[in-house]
Parts: sequence; C-alpha cells; structure tokens
Amino acid sequence: MENKYVIGLDFGTLSGRALLVDIKNGSIICSSEKKYAHGVIAGQFLDTGIKLDSKWALQYPQDYLDVITFIVKDVMEKSNIDPSQIIAISNDFTSCTLLPVDKEGTPLCFKEQYKSEPHAYVKLWKHHGAEEQAKRIEQFLQNNYPHCLKDYGGRISSEFVLPKALEILENNPDIYNEMTYLIEAGDWINWMLTGILKRNNCMMGYKSMWSEDRGYISSDILVQINPMLQNFMVEKMAGEISNIGCKTGYLTKEWADILGLHPKVVVGTSIIDSFSGITGMGITKPGQLLMTVGTSTCYSIISDNLVEVGGICGVVKGGAIPNYYCYDAGQACVGDHFEWFVNNMVPEHYFKEAKTSNKSIHTLLTEKAAQQKIGEHGLLALDWWNGNRTPYSDYDLTGLVLGITLQTKPEDIYRCFLEATAFGAKLILDTFEEAGVKIDEIFACGGIAKKNTIMMQIYADVIGKKSMHPLLIKHQL
Repeated sequence: MENKYVIGLDFGTLSGRALLVDIKNGSIICSSEKKYAHGVIAGQFLDTGIKLDSKWALQYPQDYLDVITFIVKDVMEKSNIDPSQIIAISNDFTSCTLLPVDKEGTPLCFKEQYKSEPHAYVKLWKHHGAEEQAKRIEQFLQNNYPHCLKDYGGRISSEFVLPKALEILENNPDIYNEMTYLIEAGDWINWMLTGILKRNNCMMGYKSMWSEDRGYISSDILVQINPMLQNFMVEKMAGEISNIGCKTGYLTKEWADILGLHPKVVVGTSIIDSFSGITGMGITKPGQLLMTVGTSTCYSIISDNLVEVGGICGVVKGGAIPNYYCYDAGQACVGDHFEWFVNNMVPEHYFKEAKTSNKSIHTLLTEKAAQQKIGEHGLLALDWWNGNRTPYSDYDLTGLVLGITLQTKPEDIYRCFLEATAFGAKLILDTFEEAGVKIDEIFACGGIAKKNTIMMQIYADVIGKKSMHPLLIKHQL
C-alpha cells in the first residue's frame, strides 16, 4: 500500500513552518521554515514615516502567502515524495490575528488607496492598540450583561476581535465600512487556498466570544456599545463555522499548481497554534495541562467540568478535543523577555564569548545562570513586561527588576527572568486549581521547552508538580 502524507503549517509571530508527516505512524519526514519578509511592523510604519504607538503590532498578509509557497515547495523537494501521496494540508495560527478584507477576500492593505493606512493591515495577536476599547467594552458588559463574560474570566482582552473591530471603527470608519469581513489570518489562508470562506470554532470561541449554544453576542447588546456595531457579528463575522478536525475544502487548481500538489488535497480547518499541540502531545483526558512555551506561553487544559475561572482567556466546548471543555490562559511575555534583554542589555564581549564557544547567546547566558545557587543573584523580577494576560488581563501593567547593584551581571538578570516567568506560570496554575479545575499532569512543548532544559527545571522546581519532571521530556518539534 502506498504511503500517504499530510503537511502541517504553523504560523508563528515571526515565521511560518511546515512539517511533512507520514500518517501511518506520525513520523516527521522533514520540515521547513521561513521568516516573514516584513516581520512585525511596529514603531515605524513601513516606509511611510508614520509613527505607530508602542502598543501596535501589525503584519503584511502577503508574507503569509509567500511563506506558504516557499515552505511547502521546500518540504516536497527535500522529501522527494510524489505529490499524489499528499492527501491533506492544514494550518494553525497565533490568534487573535485579524485582517480586514473585501467580499473576495482581498486584504484592504493590498489596495492602493489603503497602503498607507495602518488600520488596513493585519493586527497581530499582540497588537494592544485596542486596550482602551477593551476596557470600555468590559466595563459595559460587567455592569449590564455579565453573563457575556463568564466564559472569559470576567474580562475582555484587547487581543479579542470586538475591541480590535471597535478600534478600527472609531479611528478609521472608512476602513470599517469598506471591509466586508474581519477575519482571522488562519481562516483567511484557508479561504485563499480553497476559495471557500469558513471560520473555525476554536478561534471563534476563544477570541470572538462565540459559543455553539449561544452564537455570537447579540445585536441588541452590540448596538449599545456603538450603534455602528449593531450588525457587526451578523455581517462582518459572517461565514459557516467549522469544527476543528473537519474539512474546509480542497486546494484550488491555482494553488495546487503554485504548490506543485494535486487539487484533491484536503484543506483542514484552522486552529489556534497552542491548541494544536494538545493532540500532538498525546493529551487525551481531563487534568492534563499543556504549556506551549515560546514568545508568550499558552496554558491549555481539558476538563469535563464547566466552572468560572477568573482572568482566563476563554473556555470552549470542543475547542481542542470534541465533547471536552478546554480552558485557555496565557502569559504575555516569556521568550520576548529574553529576546529584549539580549538585544538591549548584554555587552558585546558576551556575544564574542558565545561565538568563540560556538553557542547561541541564550545558551551561554543560560549556562552561566545555571551555575548559580538559588537566590545567589539577589534579584527579584516581575514578568509583566508585555502586560498581563492571566489572571489580570491588563496590558497596562509593567514589569520590574529589584535589587540591581553595580555588581549585577547579565546572567544574574537572565536567571531572574527565568524565575519570574516560572512564578508567573505558577500563578496561572494556582488560579485554575483554586477555581476547581484539577491539574494532574503537565506537558511542555514549543521551541524554548525543547531547547532550554535548565529553564524547564526551574519551572518544575517552582511549580512543584510531581509529574512535572518526567513529562518535560515530552517535547514537540
């Protein structure tokens, strides 16, 4: 029997990756990665001279299409597999990453009249420009319709769809009126690949405040937030909602030709990146929690009970595994901590030492930090350098480091950041358990979990779960 293969596409904050997998045994044949040409658009808006607020984070959607073309062709060339053996392709994406498009799915930023308009571009998950709108929506719902917030820890994040939509409406109503749809990037990619507009229940549940039982927030409530929002969910969020694990459609002939694949290749429903790791890590039952450690860290746990948990990002039935509730929480700054630190605070001679030792700067600093005894550096840090997602859902909160002296070294601060993120993780886990969501086992995946065993050991020591140590060897590629 001829082997069959699938291609998984993972769209992160800075790059896209592809895995070619044998469906017979789940083995990874090969992989490919490509960075987005424009990266994260922040500070300076392209070459227009427009200065963006520090809370802004945009992307250019053509980058996603270019990445797909490169990484799919690359894994096919590396594997030398016959294209007829590829039976499916699917993507996960960081969420909530939104772009305004016209009725054909063309991003407004592709149109000449909107190329210099920031609101016409992709608003990345960590775009926090809608913080003020989020607070107003949250206050209104808390005072008048608190039931709308019960699945979201009683809070509204500026990362959600509704605040970002209101931000566009209030700051550039022309863009708001021009866009036919506001769509998650993962669903937009599938629309481009198949010619079919479908939305996925995972992103809609966690980021658009939709549920299978209740649907979206009603127009009667939205009109009270802003009269122009009355039909927002009905019109600009229109589209069939497909459950994860289902089919969006098939590759169009155009995209099949571009990728060198057969047009009968199935395109699977998109999913939030962190939730794709749940089944990939072998999580199948309540009480198993997944930490996806990367730029930020996502905490996902499945349960057969529905309870209210303060400050979570959401709970959705069927959001990760059919018939189970999946709770989602998040830590807004983890890998970002360390990247910021090495880019801004580490002396040049450390980089020279790393190069001489044939190590990355992160490996060098981690190894130096690991030589210290607990508390030896005398520092204390708070991990809110990109605001707080769980349990406070407040992106105006800021981080700090206490105890710096003239004797403080870079590895001291690096270690205290490792510890700060570990205690931030413990706060999130304690929040779950205090609300009645039991945690029996912890799995860790993501780039940092794979590369930094010392960081994972610190996490294990701080969190103190008996099952933490052996399970940390279960890493996702």
